[in-house]
Amino acid sequence: MSGASLLAQTESLSLVEQIIQLTVQGLSLGGIYALIALGFVIIYKSTEVINFAHGGLMLLGTYLLFSLVAGVIPSGASTPGGEANSNLPEWLAWWLDIPIAWRFALSVLIAALLVGLFGVFIERTLLHRMVGQPIFAVVLITLGLELVISTSIQVLWGPQQKVLSSPFPPTSVLRIGDIAIQWANIWAIVAMIVAVFGFFVFFKYTRYGVAMRATAFDQEASMAMGIKTTTVFAIAWAFAGILAAVAGAFYAPTRLSGFITLAPVRFAALNAFPAAILGGLDSLGGAVVGGLSIGVAQVLSARWLNPIFLELDLPNFHLVFPYILMIGVLLVRPFGLFGTPEVRRV
Repeated sequence: MSGASLLAQTESLSLVEQIIQLTVQGLSLGGIYALIALGFVIIYKSTEVINFAHGGLMLLGTYLLFSLVAGVIPSGASTPGGEANSNLPEWLAWWLDIPIAWRFALSVLIAALLVGLFGVFIERTLLHRMVGQPIFAVVLITLGLELVISTSIQVLWGPQQKVLSSPFPPTSVLRIGDIAIQWANIWAIVAMIVAVFGFFVFFKYTRYGVAMRATAFDQEASMAMGIKTTTVFAIAWAFAGILAAVAGAFYAPTRLSGFITLAPVRFAALNAFPAAILGGLDSLGGAVVGGLSIGVAQVLSARWLNPIFLELDLPNFHLVFPYILMIGVLLVRPFGLFGTPEVRRV
């Protein structure tokens, strides 16, 4: 959302009301960034690899969600654009009779499961073979995977813009006095809280969660204790895929007004990367704090810093601002706000 549109939305509000409304929008965006950043951190803690395929996973989850909600089977350039043009077979026509709220929720769950399984498939078929190989080679593989996934999606669904129907259209708002908060933003925050809470419960109290923590702390010691690190790696990729799909499900309604195109969704993960760095690539709590901080900072900068830089012929400064924050933090704390300093013996 540009600074001009934010200015139009808030110019009639008092300063306090503007701060409240923009902070809620920032927390909504930050919640999505937190989910994406958690995916980065989970993969990094488990495998010490920065997963540049994360944007592709988020893109896949978003387009799968569109197909499920709209009842559209991808068929290349001729893929229909929405529910009115559904190409489902007759025996599946009942799916579109489900109310949009339930259909959207079920579609999010199914898309998250499918992308999670796809993450496991990637780890089992490609990255499993790279265990013990240079980290740089694995990083390049994830970068290549991102290009393969995004190109495949463009071939399967076509380059045309798609509309993702949801239970909370842009006109659906909660009014508190003069403050208008979109229900999409509220539900994005709720989804982030539920997903993060569920993940932390799994990570702390389940057998596989303890195994993931042990592997993240010391892979060799974990293997000596009988923990199958390859299983842990697969679970990490599954979680990354699930979180990416959930993030994509709420990014389209909150930031794109339901209109899906390849570039904005694809690069949303890149926009969330500063959140993972800011919090610390080995800190799960830092990913959440970093995501929320970057989201609020980006929305507030779009409102108050964009007009200043627009006068200097530098539009959309809010897109650059998170990276400036990231650089500033790294200059002071190279391991992030909550990251663990690396200690090397010489």
